Amino acid sequence: MLINQKKSAIPLATSEGQFREPITEKRRLIYGGDSSTWLTVEFYDFFADHPIDWVSISHELKLQVCINLEGTATFYVNGSSRVLRANECAIFATSGNRLKAIRSGNQKHCFYALQFSLQWLQHSFHQSIGQSRPAIRGLLSQPERTLPFVECLPLPFPLLPIRKEFLAPPVPQEGAEMWYQGKAIEVLAHLVYLPAKAMSGSERRNQARVEKARAMIERSVADPPSLETIAQEVGCSMSHLSRTFKEALGVNLSDYQRAVSMDAATVYLREGMSVNDTANAVGYRSASAFINVFQKHHQMTPTQWVNAWKKRLQEKPLPDERVFDKSNAIL
Repeated sequence: MLINQKKSAIPLATSEGQFREPITEKRRLIYGGDSSTWLTVEFYDFFADHPIDWVSISHELKLQVCINLEGTATFYVNGSSRVLRANECAIFATSGNRLKAIRSGNQKHCFYALQFSLQWLQHSFHQSIGQSRPAIRGLLSQPERTLPFVECLPLPFPLLPIRKEFLAPPVPQEGAEMWYQGKAIEVLAHLVYLPAKAMSGSERRNQARVEKARAMIERSVADPPSLETIAQEVGCSMSHLSRTFKEALGVNLSDYQRAVSMDAATVYLREGMSVNDTANAVGYRSASAFINVFQKHHQMTPTQWVNAWKKRLQEKPLPDERVFDKSNAIL
């Protein structure tokens, strides 16, 4: 059941909605895939020369979640559109061909697609349907009357690690099935329910500042901006940004910046880059300072980490395709 690779073809859609010649893309079935399982997890990694319609057409009503790592997609449903960007997620339901999701052309696309069976959802969430998002509430209570829907949301901070863990679960192989099921339930717990209360105007502004600060950090690993620069860019004081960032994500701004750099470092080390070059690639001019920070974050030195990774690779080979492009080094 766990990890199955296969190739498939996705038809290209022109601006007039007609399909162009099919292209070969990388689609990997990570978990599930048969009618007896309530969960299916797929991984997509491809470059689109032209716009493509990537949502699987199914006559069975399903709840789907897309965790978007790279590339932009636009959903068209019920006469409106929603845009899904990198490091965001979408939760949607579709049956037949009444929902389209067009992946932009001339872009690299990388994302996970999770599909949940309606029967399992109804059994698991029947006691808390009233607290769920309206569209999901309708899906679970009156599926026969449900129209396709989609909501695009920032990827919640607690879910960030799964962007790399889904391809290499941090558990023994015997526990992988349990791990995938637990993570899928965690994803739903973050996305199915409404926020505790509606946000005020100042709360929406603070959320936008936090998201902008997070994006600045993640796209500037090689040349990390100072906290003062980030605060100036998002339009508030350092103290205000630090406080709102901690309230929103549960981690200090400086700790988040350090975590992004240290996780990016593992990508370079895994590719065989030296410790000195890795230090430079993630914004450290001193290799010794980099080693000290890496050791505090990962509980081992970079060399120890590489040795441990090689040992794990021998025990359980990792997928050969990369999830993250080192040009942006977002982890």
